Amino acid sequence: MIDYSIGELSALVLKAYRGAGQSWGMAQEAGMAVSRLSASGLHSAGPVAQLLPLIDGCPALSLSPVHRTRDVWRGDTDYLCPVVTGSALSDFGVDSLVIDQPLLLQNVLQPVLLLPFVSQGRDTITLSFNGHEYLCAAGAIRAVQQSDTHREDASIAHSVRIESDTRSLHPRATCSRALIDEADERRLLEYAHRTYVPATEASRIAGAGAGLLDND
Repeated sequence: MIDYSIGELSALVLKAYRGAGQSWGMAQEAGMAVSRLSASGLHSAGPVAQLLPLIDGCPALSLSPVHRTRDVWRGDTDYLCPVVTGSALSDFGVDSLVIDQPLLLQNVLQPVLLLPFVSQGRDTITLSFNGHEYLCAAGAIRAVQQSDTHREDASIAHSVRIESDTRSLHPRATCSRALIDEADERRLLEYAHRTYVPATEASRIAGAGAGLLDND
């Protein structure tokens, strides 16, 4: 396991998400999501690392909940991206979406990444999928129930349920660092590397180092 500050991890995820061909705006949302999840003590780097190959080069519209009714959101293609869908939840105001009845999201990749967006509401909201249940309110996130199933079983949820909750949720002390699996770090770095400008002979000459002049 590798130790990162939350700021370092958020910056890495921002670049990696952009490296997967997504917009800078969505990349910033992904960085924010990882920051809030990590601050709540929840695993975040792994879900993003597993998400990237599935959305690599996909247009945002194909990952969006373009078909929306009062109680069900779904996309045109097989799966929804949690960052794109979470941003839509924030735009519409998650509190108002579930004030009268639950909202179901169909076929969501890495649904745990929805939590930071759902937690932006003022009211307490429950998000549940695949035997996992979380309480969210005013930036706070707390796991209430977690399934005993394998990690892979949480990677796709055919139905994510979001609903209003009467339980109170008080903010807890936030974490400032996160531990990342080495394989997850390698994948994030691989995608982040795509955002770097390739070195040219001119840039090497103009950059740091002796260049063409070496007095040693």
